[in-house]
Amino acid sequence: VQARLYALDGSIFVVAVNHEEPPLKEVKFSVRSKKSAAPFDSAVKVWFEDRSVRANNAAWVDDFGPYGVHIYELRRR
Repeated sequence: VQARLYALDGSIFVVAVNHEEPPLKEVKFSVRSKKSAAPFDSAVKVWFEDRSVRANNAAWVDDFGPYGVHIYELRRR
């Protein structure tokens, strides 16, 4: 999975792409901030999928289907 991070209006967006056909399970992500140890909400919104994933200290795990794309939004507290 390749991922890119964007900051916009106080949120962090992560665009992640599985560039291969095999599905991937339990892909781990984490975002660090110099401002504090856990500056983000514990729910990470997954755009265009009507769901969220649970984060612990801005770290979360998600699955990807073949050639899957997820766009995550982490909101600052």
